[in-house]
Amino acid sequence: MTTTTETSSTTAAGLPHQLMLVVVRRLLVGVLVMAFVYAFLTTASAGSCAGAGQSTDVVPQCVDLTMGPSNAVFVALAAIVLWGVAAAAKRMTEVAAVEVLDRARFLALGLVMLSIVIAQVWLRLIPIQEWFELSWVVYPFPFADVEVDVTPMRR
Repeated sequence: MTTTTETSSTTAAGLPHQLMLVVVRRLLVGVLVMAFVYAFLTTASAGSCAGAGQSTDVVPQCVDLTMGPSNAVFVALAAIVLWGVAAAAKRMTEVAAVEVLDRARFLALGLVMLSIVIAQVWLRLIPIQEWFELSWVVYPFPFADVEVDVTPMRR
């Protein structure tokens, strides 16, 4: 009769570093969900037509702002994941590595929440009715991308 013993690099389930695989998967799935939520909650639009409802000789101009997710935020989320995995790989213990990966997940969550709030507040605070009277407008880059369309009003 022979008995086998586990090596020191395996866990009770038999997989080496199973805890690290679970934590890395949690980070990846979490950031992926955050990216979808960010993309969904930063998609919005606003519009207005100057002089609409007033009789004029000139066709009134309309402005439409279409806000969407910024590629810079997606790149930042990918960088956070890569940093977290690289920093966790350099730690001496699994506990220290798990702490680094959890910090990366919370950093990604903070970035997504901040980006959503800044983008939505920006869109709500822009004086769209006075668009043609403004001399300049601050855009919410890198938190969101905005497309501006100025067209004549359709009758």
